[in-house]
Amino acid sequence: MRLKTSLLIAVLCASVLSGCSEEEAYPGPIPSEEGHTYSPEQGAYLNAVRDLNWPTGMTEKDALFAALAVCGEEKDGNSDPAWLAHKVSEDFGLEAADAVQVVTTADVVFCIPLNHPSTP
Repeated sequence: MRLKTSLLIAVLCASVLSGCSEEEAYPGPIPSEEGHTYSPEQGAYLNAVRDLNWPTGMTEKDALFAALAVCGEEKDGNSDPAWLAHKVSEDFGLEAADAVQVVTTADVVFCIPLNHPSTP
């Protein structure tokens, strides 16, 4: 329950901080942020999703929050890829094809390792 609440707060914060709305244009890639160090998994995920058409103002942190939201939903039993893509599209302002890419990449890079039985 604590993880679910934390993820919900993270998603809400990401949505508020990003300032995205349905009317915004999709300018393209998110910029690389100077001075940030990421784990190999985070770097791999960001490299895979950076060039998607993110809404104006989205950052690398927003992209990481999207991955965490996917993993949180899967942990709660919501593992339908179409539903997850729709949720990511609504919560993070991505077009459908880009939301599918976020879900697929997050699943491979983060969610499967997080849900693996050997993970505490």
